Amino acid sequence: MTLAELATEVAAGIAECPDFVALKQVQRATAELMDKSRLWRWRMGFSYPGPMPIPEGSEVAGFIQVKVNDREIPPILPGNTNDMDAPDGYWMDGTSLQLVPRRKKPVWVEATAYLTLTANTELPHGMLNRKVRDAIQDGARHYLFQIPSQPWYSMQSADYYGALFKEACILLRNQSDLGFVDTRRRIKPHFF
Repeated sequence: MTLAELATEVAAGIAECPDFVALKQVQRATAELMDKSRLWRWRMGFSYPGPMPIPEGSEVAGFIQVKVNDREIPPILPGNTNDMDAPDGYWMDGTSLQLVPRRKKPVWVEATAYLTLTANTELPHGMLNRKVRDAIQDGARHYLFQIPSQPWYSMQSADYYGALFKEACILLRNQSDLGFVDTRRRIKPHFF
């Protein structure tokens, strides 16, 4: 299912809503969902300084783990990259990675990043399952009901769908952090 088909479903449920308006809000909800839930994770290895190998139509939203020459380094606050007394670390500069202190020779970096979509791109194949689809539709409805100059304007509906969208973002973030493994267990009481 594409984002355009999702937009058609969203527009069908809202009176007088054209598909192109719904598509814009579906794209907005998709980008926010990807950013908040860290749903699209990407492992990469590359030589620094150099370009990061990420899929076309995506950009890095943040890093989960960064290793330089098989040694994990922590995130730090942005600062002077030329300070040789600074502790090893990294930060995001826009959508690129900055290592501290600056390396004179190329180093091998292995990173796990979470990506977001750029404008007018589709989700990767297999990522649009029922939970993700429902979350995107709730987010799009949330944004659509907030447009005050339209006949479908309703802050009560916007708040309702906004709460559903926020809950879905939190749920998907927790599931992606656990590797989408069901953590429920059967336990048996032990009496002492």
